[in-house]
Amino acid sequence: MLVPNLFELHQFIILDLFYEVDEASDNQHKRTHNSTIRRPRGPTGFCGISNLGATCYLNALLQTLFLTPEFRRSIFSIDRNELGDTDEATQVINVRNIPIQLRKLFARMVQLDIDFVDTDRLIESFGWNSNDTFLQQDIQELNRVLFDAIEQSLFGTNSEKIIRDLYKGTIVNEIECKECKAISRREEGFLDLSLSIADVSTLDGALSRYFLGYELMFGDNKYYCEGCGKHVDAEKSCRLLKIPPILTISLLRFYYDSRIGNYKKDTKRFSFPRKLNMSSFCKTTDKDSIYELYSVIIHRGKLTGGHYHCFTEDICNMGKWNISEDSTSVTESKDSNPTSNIDFMDLYDPLQILIAIVDCMGRVNVPIDIIGQKLTKETGSSWNNRFRRKYGPIKKFLGNHSDVFSLNDDLVSLISAHNTEETSEIVDNQHLRFTTSLNALFLRSDERHWFDFNDLSVTPISYDMVEKKYSGSESAYMLFYR
Repeated sequence: MLVPNLFELHQFIILDLFYEVDEASDNQHKRTHNSTIRRPRGPTGFCGISNLGATCYLNALLQTLFLTPEFRRSIFSIDRNELGDTDEATQVINVRNIPIQLRKLFARMVQLDIDFVDTDRLIESFGWNSNDTFLQQDIQELNRVLFDAIEQSLFGTNSEKIIRDLYKGTIVNEIECKECKAISRREEGFLDLSLSIADVSTLDGALSRYFLGYELMFGDNKYYCEGCGKHVDAEKSCRLLKIPPILTISLLRFYYDSRIGNYKKDTKRFSFPRKLNMSSFCKTTDKDSIYELYSVIIHRGKLTGGHYHCFTEDICNMGKWNISEDSTSVTESKDSNPTSNIDFMDLYDPLQILIAIVDCMGRVNVPIDIIGQKLTKETGSSWNNRFRRKYGPIKKFLGNHSDVFSLNDDLVSLISAHNTEETSEIVDNQHLRFTTSLNALFLRSDERHWFDFNDLSVTPISYDMVEKKYSGSESAYMLFYR
């Protein structure tokens, strides 16, 4: 539904968040989990999340939110000054703790070279105690509770509409009197669509039953029409009035079985498409009604127990894949690094450094955040720390040099006419080598891949694995489209 930039994370924002983590709290955090050895990130390049007892449902939801670029960007973009601080006079802490801890968690997942992160401080911001981490909760309910908590935390700030703008849609319920033809309308908002899968085998079938069907109100269920002043036969229908940028669908797999006096899980086959057209279910045609599936939360087990994990598409190509071509695995090495022969420490002028980086990275449509990451990696210092005070944000600096760089949203191209002799000597003959490395490490947008995020473990998967979760005791439970 939305076409993202491949790498929309702003490096200077992430680094600021990273430095917010004070050493004392980090030391305490490490002592809490000193029984678990932390290692560098695995071959996928992603962080897992530790299970603190029975928090797999939280981990699956957090990984999905982290890999939702619009949500992640919104969390990182909250004005730091609006998140509150400690009153120096009274030492009373007045902070919006949930978004603060969510920002810090996401920052660690981007910046720290460790194979997993913990959610202790985020969980504490919920007001949970240690016993709560051993009580498994329903992930569909957690999704609503977390969004409500974020909205309440951000009330009164410029970011208070983050959840509404991304996830909230509107349903209109209509009742038409069969006698006077008057129509009564009632609108209600939703953050996710909860769909019964009973007696249907496809998502289209479940949506059609909910939004294309009609309920006849007659007999003992007649509708009281104020215009007619009596109970009359009527027709009740439901349509989507507004659909959100991120569409969340909860599948109601659990149902009450009166024969056993308990809930059972419906494990039959229920298929869902990779591309979803919602136009036929809307009251009015929406030009942005085409969605693409990007995450599926999987549940294994029973209602009162079991396990959650998620299959999620790497929309922004943040992860790494080993791609075999002609039986040869293409992986990153020092020799194949396009900038390995460039000594950026010899470059002092920011314009010269940026020209060299963009030139090495193919010259055309290079994401700003990747430029920032490369600058930090090669010089040992971020743009924020080295240049921002004097030159402003990196995007502003690039825009001020329109004779050198062309900006298209967050993509940067080097104007072909510009190439200084010194920079040309530094980066000569690097373009072909970089293209090979780029294709191996940062796949094109039409080659995005899926990963299985299962607590500490992150594993690359094919889309075929998603389709295998249409049915069974381990099956799809929540669907996320964008």
